[in-house]
Amino acid sequence: MNTQPPRRRPGRPKKYHRPSRSLTLTLPDDVIAALQGVDPDLGRAIVRVVQTSAPGSFRPAAELTTYQNRAVISIPAKGVFETQLGVELIPIAAGRALLSFDENVSLADLELRIADALTEPDLDSEDGTTLMALGEILRKGRRSGAVSVRSRRIIVLEYPAEAQ
Repeated sequence: MNTQPPRRRPGRPKKYHRPSRSLTLTLPDDVIAALQGVDPDLGRAIVRVVQTSAPGSFRPAAELTTYQNRAVISIPAKGVFETQLGVELIPIAAGRALLSFDENVSLADLELRIADALTEPDLDSEDGTTLMALGEILRKGRRSGAVSVRSRRIIVLEYPAEAQ
């Protein structure tokens, strides 16, 4: 019986964390320059432009956005997740948000809150899809021998309501 852990396959990690394929295309120089202003990687720039111009039509419920060897999870910016998960949402582009939570909330706590929220009888199906996708991303990251899952702090400036 083989007791060795499974070996990772050689090669680059998946770029988009979903099915994709390689293609060759020709673009005008000014379009290439504009795309490189969105992201130096032309493939990622094209994906971002399409996702921004057609919000919701190509966006997974919860997705990984990568930069070099790091990735963050973004979900739809809906306040229901703040109440269901006890987190704060930090808005980013195109109706998406990052999750932020206090230091006393562990990733295990977050996974448990996701599992609990999925059992709520009045859970909207779209929210359920997002929660399942979020849970799956966390689960895969935790179980992967090649990925380390870490929580990081971010800086949020809060202003009194009357100062806005």
